[in-house]
Amino acid sequence: MTDSTQKRKQSDDDSQLEDEQPSQEEHDSSDEDQQNSDGHGKRKVLTAKGAIRRSIDQLEELLGRTPESVIAVEREDDGWKVSLELVESRRIPDTTDILAEYTAQIDDRGELTGYRRESRYTRGRVDG
Repeated sequence: MTDSTQKRKQSDDDSQLEDEQPSQEEHDSSDEDQQNSDGHGKRKVLTAKGAIRRSIDQLEELLGRTPESVIAVEREDDGWKVSLELVESRRIPDTTDILAEYTAQIDDRGELTGYRRESRYTRGRVDG
């Protein structure tokens, strides 16, 4: 992991989890129902922004390449699904670079639970 990635990760770790706001139904329930397993009244949840940052950091560490763009982020029952685009092979001219789309599964704690390369294509390709 690069120095800039480590610094970004350290400064963002705390900001990626936010207190979940209870719904009116949850608010009306007993205190016991609102406490999570460690006895606190609010659960910490991973935001979309946090899931994106965690997926970028963890894929960069595993693949040795930095993702260039975020294609999609989607909330799932047990975490987040984040689709990222990265350069797999740089070429001259850059319109012939080989790009790949990866999908990362991030759990609610911000840990990578799986990833997959979905496709490979040249940068100059136009979807139609």
